[in-house]
Amino acid sequence: MALVSSRALTLGAVLLLAAAATCNAAAKTACPSRTGYQVFPDMRYGTTSSLSTLSSMAAAESACRSDSSCASFNNLGETVHGNVALTAAVGVCVYMKGICSAKSGYTAYNHTTILLVHPGEITSGSHSASVETACNANENCPGFSVTVSASSGGTFFATLGKIKSLSFAFGQCTYLKDNLQGYTCPPKYGYTNMYHTSAEGVEGAEGSASGDMSGGAAEAEMSCKVNPKCTAWSTDGKVQIGGVGKLSTEEYGTCTYLKDACPPMAGFTAYADYTDSTTAYSFQDKTLCVADTYKQCLKDATCQGFDLMRKFWTSKPSPTTYLLGMCTYVRASGY
Repeated sequence: MALVSSRALTLGAVLLLAAAATCNAAAKTACPSRTGYQVFPDMRYGTTSSLSTLSSMAAAESACRSDSSCASFNNLGETVHGNVALTAAVGVCVYMKGICSAKSGYTAYNHTTILLVHPGEITSGSHSASVETACNANENCPGFSVTVSASSGGTFFATLGKIKSLSFAFGQCTYLKDNLQGYTCPPKYGYTNMYHTSAEGVEGAEGSASGDMSGGAAEAEMSCKVNPKCTAWSTDGKVQIGGVGKLSTEEYGTCTYLKDACPPMAGFTAYADYTDSTTAYSFQDKTLCVADTYKQCLKDATCQGFDLMRKFWTSKPSPTTYLLGMCTYVRASGY
């Protein structure tokens, strides 16, 4: 998710939450974006008010868009009116209506709050204008949060910026400065976010290298994106090719992004290092590239999953057998 301009968040962009990552480290769902909504992958509703179940995801989305009191829908065909609580659930995509207005110099994260390495580096404010003004005046302030709903957790700003993570908070808007990417460590699609961490390559290992990009963070990010051998990049302009030998924590002002082992495929949950050795696959086509394998499965409503060996399943696969380097993709409900 690019953070290079002064605008509100593209609400369909993926916000990667620590809670989702801890549910199943091997599984990660790529939730397709929806205009006007913030999507929370691998999460589902916990204790909520007024939950309804419709016949399909499409029906739930249509109903939510046409009802101003609807706060959220998900790919299971559920809608929620009123307060929303979330809990971890692999394969579920929750779409929350955007509530945050645009603010110059910041990117907005809807229904989100900041968690800091040191909670004491928080200063509370009486209203949203005061914390925004205070953050603007403090060059070390990476962002602030404001309450939109009476049920959310308060209005405050970070004074130093050692952000540990972002976390779901219904009715809360978090704004992170666009020009302090090394402090804010914003989430990036297709990467695991290592807050305030630097990476070192595997020295002496053939095929492993690291280097500095003259264009800084932006060039490092683009270089890693287009190079399949790149395993990580960081906001200090470094890229890692091949194995990462060491991660140094508490590197304030540097964020390292580890590329996901399995490339994200929208509408599917990727299981890294796992295969299905029990469910019979329908057919295999080794002539296909990975991208075409995904496209073929996506356009076939009977296809429930595929893997890097170009196997296709019409029954939902169960990736429970460990196999280093394998990626098995399972279609998420509703897509």
